[in-house]
Amino acid sequence: MKLTHRQFQDIQTLASRVLEGDHFDTDIETFSRFSEQFRHWIYDFTDDYRVVERLEKIPFIEVQKEQSSFWDAVPGISPFRMYNKYRDREGIKAKVKEAASLFNAIYFLLQDELDEFV
Repeated sequence: MKLTHRQFQDIQTLASRVLEGDHFDTDIETFSRFSEQFRHWIYDFTDDYRVVERLEKIPFIEVQKEQSSFWDAVPGISPFRMYNKYRDREGIKAKVKEAASLFNAIYFLLQDELDEFV
């Protein structure tokens, strides 16, 4: 598998969308799927211990589908649910920042070996 500079740009763009965009659920699903696939491509591309070390530190981002329940309709419980949802999103955003940072570090280690834009 050949890697390109473009793929590293794409992962950073997807991370920015998650962190700053208005479509969190869709963006996090796309980022999660692409980052896992990209991680495997990088593993196939190199066995440099510095890269592998960073790949192993990239957090897995689990996307959970939101489910409505009876309790969502009960007055007074909704603010707690909103707070939990906010807290969960902030935790996911922290993982996305960490993953983007590690992919960027990997890019700097591999940039001389990458193919040009495709």
